[in-house]
Amino acid sequence: MEQIPLRERNKQRSTRRIILAASELFKTRGYHSTTMDDIAEKAEISRGTLFNYFPNKEALLLPWGQEIVDQRISSQLDIFLDTQPTVWQVFHFLFTKMSETMQEYPDVIQ
Repeated sequence: MEQIPLRERNKQRSTRRIILAASELFKTRGYHSTTMDDIAEKAEISRGTLFNYFPNKEALLLPWGQEIVDQRISSQLDIFLDTQPTVWQVFHFLFTKMSETMQEYPDVIQ
């Protein structure tokens, strides 16, 4: 098995720290009240480094959404898939769960 080069591992760690910092700040302060400077400070990186990874705050929404899916919806989805639903039912389930979750963060929806 090939080992990932140190530079790539460091990049992955930085990306992970940024996503975790943004997620925490979005949850506690709200999306609109969180600045890129806040995220950089929380992730313990420079503002310039943050912009090298994510060109704007909106670019952090997709990874944050993935965090929500991974932490809150995946396990429910696995159980639901055991019932052998139709594709339509799966889409309905996913959109319903995402909608319910996003209602906890109304400023993101705006």
